[in-house]
Amino acid sequence: MLKIIALLQQLQEDTRARYQALAAVVTERAANDSDAHAPRAAGPMR
Repeated sequence: MLKIIALLQQLQEDTRARYQALAAVVTERAANDSDAHAPRAAGPMR
């Protein structure tokens, strides 16, 4: 029984780590996407 509990706890930790990694990727992509759509500052006029 203790082995099952240990396995379930490990599964929870693995799942949590995967969701944290996924959240980091989604956050980074969202930041990059918003940067791509942000208005650009006007450069020096020539």
